[in-house]
Amino acid sequence: MKKSIIFSLAIFASSLSLIGCNDNTNQNTVSDLKSGIQYIEKEKNYTFSYVSNTNRHDLIYTKTSIGLVAEGTPRATDVYIQDTKGVYRLRHDGSKFISSELSSKSDSLWSGEFYSTLFGVSTSFTSSIKSGDTSVKVSDKSYKIAYCKALGYSEDQLANVNSLTISYRKENNEQYLRFTLDYLGNDVVYDAHEFGTSKNTIVDDFIASGGTYLTVNGILSDARRLMKGNNYIQEIYYFGADEDSSGYAAQAYFHPHYYMSIYNGSSFGSGAIALNSKKNDLYGCYSCAVQFSDQGATPSLYSPAVYSEPNIPEYYHYPSYLMLWDNFEYLTSWTDQDMLGYTKTGEGYYFNNSSLLADFSNNFSMSSNFSGQIPMGVAIDIVKGATDKDTVIYFYYKFAYQGAHYVMPIPFHHFGNANIGALDYVYSMYND
Repeated sequence: MKKSIIFSLAIFASSLSLIGCNDNTNQNTVSDLKSGIQYIEKEKNYTFSYVSNTNRHDLIYTKTSIGLVAEGTPRATDVYIQDTKGVYRLRHDGSKFISSELSSKSDSLWSGEFYSTLFGVSTSFTSSIKSGDTSVKVSDKSYKIAYCKALGYSEDQLANVNSLTISYRKENNEQYLRFTLDYLGNDVVYDAHEFGTSKNTIVDDFIASGGTYLTVNGILSDARRLMKGNNYIQEIYYFGADEDSSGYAAQAYFHPHYYMSIYNGSSFGSGAIALNSKKNDLYGCYSCAVQFSDQGATPSLYSPAVYSEPNIPEYYHYPSYLMLWDNFEYLTSWTDQDMLGYTKTGEGYYFNNSSLLADFSNNFSMSSNFSGQIPMGVAIDIVKGATDKDTVIYFYYKFAYQGAHYVMPIPFHHFGNANIGALDYVYSMYND
């Protein structure tokens, strides 16, 4: 038997305080099935509602905000807001609302970069809808794709969609469009309503209380610029059973064109380099090595390519890809957080958001080195130098492992000056 995921209309009356009291007299823009579908294509004010785990969820669309609000669950709030200077994100961290910086993706809320919508999606299939029709089964593939994206489904999941039906009804002087998606034999049901009268009172209250987007100070913003430049040296440390068997292990050279690690005391480095040479039939990331001596440095290049695209920062998980750089709203000052003896000497920050911690741990392969380790927090110490080269950025990763707590220092320095001459030569020779 097919199961249905359907909201209860009784919830609406008790939940209106969540999305604001609306004047339904403005709903004459929607009067039947065809006008309702066309309204969502052309206008920017309506609400999709559904129920999950007994809680009502509202995906509220207005001209100045788009996002999800869940009844009784502020933690689920995820809204993008249009400001005169751009778009920012509003979420709840479990204790308070937090706002992001202005997005670099787009300065337009309805661009499709933040939430997929049905705005501007062709509804030519409505030409077949006759006066008095109350439902239509949508066969238009592009519309089904757009609708699935609006609900958070990917195009790959469309193969699991058996059908999409849109129906119209009017109750208590309010118009409703019900979208019923048959997904893997289950009905996933959303109701579109409050056409032209939808409000997001969480957003309204946030702005009315002086809330706005996050602004980041110069030193933190500069640290992001340096880390995203993909040109620096990292000191790599190792842990042993005690302090005597722990210490400095190697240096990692991060460069836009190549990556290389050189172990402490060694005259040999190994890594990879990005090459793109049609005349030499070289394309991708290739393993390489450099032998250093008093007479100079001798590079070696190995074939075939280990990665098919010449993109070193992406394939070698450069820290410029950390989620942290786009989520500064989760940072707090590093004040009394215990980092097991490590203290800040410059400007300090701290985060323990679970998503950012998991991303940080994965980027630096912490679980590969400490299987079963549990991330606890990361402190950041930005020691600003006279030049980029003189600046040092320390990350202190705190984790629990086999019943004890540890802190792994991860310092970066020589920003903009991590060149290795021998590899610069190879790059210049094998890139047309």
